[in-house]
Amino acid sequence: LPRLLREAIDLHILNNSHLLQPALRMTQPSDKAGVPAAISYVTKEATKDVDVEYLKCTPVHRANPIIDIISTGSGCMGSCTYCKTCHSRGRLRSVPLDTLLARIRSSLTDPVIRELWLTGEDTLAWGRESGATFTVLLQEVQKLLETENPTHKRLKIGMTDPDSVINQEDSLTSFMRCKYVYKFLHLPVQSGSDRILTLMRRHYDIETFLRSCSKLQSAVPDLCLDTDIICGF
Repeated sequence: LPRLLREAIDLHILNNSHLLQPALRMTQPSDKAGVPAAISYVTKEATKDVDVEYLKCTPVHRANPIIDIISTGSGCMGSCTYCKTCHSRGRLRSVPLDTLLARIRSSLTDPVIRELWLTGEDTLAWGRESGATFTVLLQEVQKLLETENPTHKRLKIGMTDPDSVINQEDSLTSFMRCKYVYKFLHLPVQSGSDRILTLMRRHYDIETFLRSCSKLQSAVPDLCLDTDIICGF
């Protein structure tokens, strides 16, 4: 299994040529007793030379011509024991706000596009590496949806992480009440066991996760919540 995992990580790096930079080892300390530190093989320093190109939010490749899939960044702020994202993509690097808004504005005026999908390894982690939150981004996106959206295009938020949503529910639900935003959220819980969540190096417990979901559903009653559960961890 370790050999297969290493091969999978190498293949993922090869499929993301912008990451073919010298890999610098970095230890990510754990904040929970009994959980070992994580090692990331690709760091911000290793990829900084390609940030400018990668974070231009281009090129644009659309498998479906009516859907524009827009990345909010690359990499992750987490260090989950089962995940290779930090190994292959490094720490989070968010697309600059002006760049994102320019891309969204362009999509809203494109006569072919009907939907915009914000995406990322953790879509709503946008800005966390610099101490910001997604609130600023969503407020600006909502302004564009309501004032520069002549053909009433819809927007969907892609997969995110409880770490980015917990304690930010009010900002998120305010955005999701916009009539141009799909009432859908993909929020992976990964396990229903607090012990397993600790071993996974997830930074929440089940009670906190469920309380956050209740806040979201109370504020947006028709919200569709999707999740992931890892079996056999």
